[in-house]
Amino acid sequence: MNSIRSLFGGTYGDVLFAVLSALLGAYSVVFLRLFSRNATTVTISLLGFPRSGKTVYLTTLFDALQRESRDGLRFVPYGRETIEEVTSNLNLLAEGVWLPRTPPGNVFFYRANAVISGPLLRRRLKIEIGDYAGERMEEMNPSSSRWLHKTDYFKYAVQSDAVMLALDTQVILSADPSEREQMQNAFVAAVQVLAEEKGATEDRKLRAPVALLFMKYDVARDRRRAELLERVPRLIEVCETRCRNFEVFYVSSTGPLDKEGAPPRHLESEGVADPLVWILRKQMLGNFPLAAARLLSRQHT
Repeated sequence: MNSIRSLFGGTYGDVLFAVLSALLGAYSVVFLRLFSRNATTVTISLLGFPRSGKTVYLTTLFDALQRESRDGLRFVPYGRETIEEVTSNLNLLAEGVWLPRTPPGNVFFYRANAVISGPLLRRRLKIEIGDYAGERMEEMNPSSSRWLHKTDYFKYAVQSDAVMLALDTQVILSADPSEREQMQNAFVAAVQVLAEEKGATEDRKLRAPVALLFMKYDVARDRRRAELLERVPRLIEVCETRCRNFEVFYVSSTGPLDKEGAPPRHLESEGVADPLVWILRKQMLGNFPLAAARLLSRQHT
């Protein structure tokens, strides 16, 4: 802008500078209003092996966020199916009964509407998280026979806007080294496949946010978090190398279990909302330039 003053000089330059500044301010106001008004759909894939606690996590996540507003995020489950599923699951957990495993051929989509606010922006979002059976994880492993099928699960993961990797803390701490290494290799392969399918290269990192969740963290008790990271070092290194936005989270969906290993009658969830809040904020900032271009182009057509 100052170059305009120097180019035209004098009063004319000052007037032109004032006019352009006013136009820029007006466009900014219009854009921010449109950006806040138009809802963006955010799909999140949750990858993990059977019995890693994915369904319990999604149930307690949706329950926690519908009961509170935190970090500028307001969250409401969307659709009768989601509300009924969360309520039914919570009733089972309240009875001290674990949720049944998701059958290999089934998938349930947890959906919600949300509003997330930042210092300058307010964004409306439509959130969808697919709860697939853990057995489908093999489709992300090139060494598995399922790799060649490229099913709806594979397509959903590849096309998702963000990824959650669900690691079972109990398995990481108690499994023998070979079993733990096989699990680590499978997640490493999944990250590499996702990065390649989403256009990441040797000099361009994966844009989609990737959150690594240590599920059932309550079983770790007083174990150091660093100890968990040391159990899967290759996975951590690959995520840090291939992903532009990567973060580790420690999640307990239920809190400490009772003496028989059943869920407590009163859930004491910890850290369940942190991964989603982080993803939505990263997604909001990452989409800002693209959304700006799209909205401004609409104003000229």
